[in-house]
Amino acid sequence: MPEYPNNSGVERDRPRESVKSRADSKVRHLTRLALIAIVISAITAQHYLIGVSHENLWLHNIHYLLYFLPILMAGIWYGLWGGVLTAVLVSVLYAPVVFGPHAQHVFASNSQKVLELVIYNLVGWVTGILSYRQRLEGEGYRRAAEELREAYARLREQTDLIKAIDELDNTVRPANYPPDAPGETSVVYDAGDGRLVAVFNLVGRVYMDPNDCPFRTGLELAEKLKKRTPIVIVDMHAEATSEKVAMGIYLDGKVAAVLGTHTTVQPADDRILPGGTACITDVGMTGPHEGVIGVKSEQVLARFVTGIPSRYEVAEKDLFFHGVVIEVDDQTGRAQSIERISRKFDDPDE
Repeated sequence: MPEYPNNSGVERDRPRESVKSRADSKVRHLTRLALIAIVISAITAQHYLIGVSHENLWLHNIHYLLYFLPILMAGIWYGLWGGVLTAVLVSVLYAPVVFGPHAQHVFASNSQKVLELVIYNLVGWVTGILSYRQRLEGEGYRRAAEELREAYARLREQTDLIKAIDELDNTVRPANYPPDAPGETSVVYDAGDGRLVAVFNLVGRVYMDPNDCPFRTGLELAEKLKKRTPIVIVDMHAEATSEKVAMGIYLDGKVAAVLGTHTTVQPADDRILPGGTACITDVGMTGPHEGVIGVKSEQVLARFVTGIPSRYEVAEKDLFFHGVVIEVDDQTGRAQSIERISRKFDDPDE
């Protein structure tokens, strides 16, 4: 697991950058509000000063069009509420001029005046909606770009690990990966007193990436390892419960245990098969159960509800250790018992 020192120069600069960013955002916000207010005030003052008459009707029409400027500005900068509220304010300021006593002889009916006010509010609403949608889309692109940067960083770390995996004597890769994949297909541990325990991993194919057949590969490797030790443990990493159960039955009597992983939830289906193989479809997740399979719940919910990708962070509370304890006859390799373990640890902050 890579370490990230807290005393690096980058870490020290982050709070400073955050404060500066908030200050810049506040200044930008105040500047935009001031600009909108100035534009509305200037148009209103001139409109009220000139008034409406047959002689200057062309000027009135210019003022009517100029009022769209602050509505558009507010809608683009502040979304739906900015556009609607500004449109309402403009309507309130515009109405006294066109509905006043001096304007009665200029307009044939009130329908035109009402229509102009409706158009103001419609433009504010449409501009705000479009701006809000564009902002959401832009936020989605920014989050996607951030996830791509993080994925690239993780990929580089994983690439380094893959390059070094051949040098690790306690790590295996799925045995049914293609033959040219790096890493060992099995590992044999010395349990003391001359007893050896062999372990290998298989990856399923149902709802997962296609690989070589885990059943044929598992059987061949189990028979090969049984020549070195009677105790063989299989980690069956698969999505489908049925595939894990089938693997247990398929290898019954040929390995000591078939232990499922990947689906994170520890079920109550642990058992000893007739041939002496211990099975469970998932040993369970070790980690924080506060969120959604170890991730902060609010981030996962945001992804499900909005469909927008977001950065995932590991949850920190409700820590559990899950696993199984298997008793095996070291002469025959048959499992005598299997016991599920589920233990809660104190949270770090408690």
